[in-house]
Amino acid sequence: MISIFERFGVSDPANLEKTIIQLNSQKITSLLGRSLTSKEPLTGLYFDVPIDDDGGDLFVSPNKLNPEQQNNADQKLNNVKIRGCVVNLYKSIDESANGCVKPKCQSLLIAPKVVPFSGCRTTKILEVEELVPRKLEINACFQCFKIGGFADLGRCLKKTPIYSRRGGCIRYYENTYCKDSVKSTNLHELNPKSLNGGSGNGGAYVKEGQLKFMVTDDLHIVPLSMSCTLQAVRMAKVRPGKLLEKEIALTNLQVMELLNAALVSRNALSSVLLPPKKRKLDHLASGH
Repeated sequence: MISIFERFGVSDPANLEKTIIQLNSQKITSLLGRSLTSKEPLTGLYFDVPIDDDGGDLFVSPNKLNPEQQNNADQKLNNVKIRGCVVNLYKSIDESANGCVKPKCQSLLIAPKVVPFSGCRTTKILEVEELVPRKLEINACFQCFKIGGFADLGRCLKKTPIYSRRGGCIRYYENTYCKDSVKSTNLHELNPKSLNGGSGNGGAYVKEGQLKFMVTDDLHIVPLSMSCTLQAVRMAKVRPGKLLEKEIALTNLQVMELLNAALVSRNALSSVLLPPKKRKLDHLASGH
């Protein structure tokens, strides 16, 4: 608690005032919008600070700028800097969302997993866990499910009363449509890469042989070819002799950093994968 006082410059806690804020849907939407453009979204909402919406482009400053470069950037660019503001969302979810966000939704944001069957049998580029393939048990036989789908699951269980000939009393009930005695079916998520429609691992989305793709620094995915490679090298202004081929595997932490970098940087890959010293030199070079 003392560290929080020091962080926000509170010299005398006795001057603090306890206030309960009631948030309706409109205020929650406003708070989310302020979280993307301000480092103090809750303060801005409480004091009703106008949101500066001038339609300007977003600018992401490099991690390392000397004071002269920072002042120069502040004078030339009259727009919103969002580095750190997007991080506020994840910090709030990680530290202060207990009891407010469903655990399933909270884990989806803090520790996301890739969709089932995303991996490859030969290589594992993403060292991220996959979601477990979904399973569902329905109260209907498979034939009735094929006919009526989820909208008409009751078809399988529907019964018709059989009356006695004399008294008109109901003697018993018999199935109206389905004569199958088994009234349950287990559904399993299929592997879209499987040629046989199974739920096992393996397979590939590309059927005709093996294809390679190139992911650029700004996370554009293009087919790997000589022309695309030369174009990417020219745009990066890199000499061919300075290129180095290296095989990488993204850890779970790096994937989270990439998600953040994809929102705040045009050089997402280099900002995460390059060594810190190299990134600092690149930023200094871009400032001259």
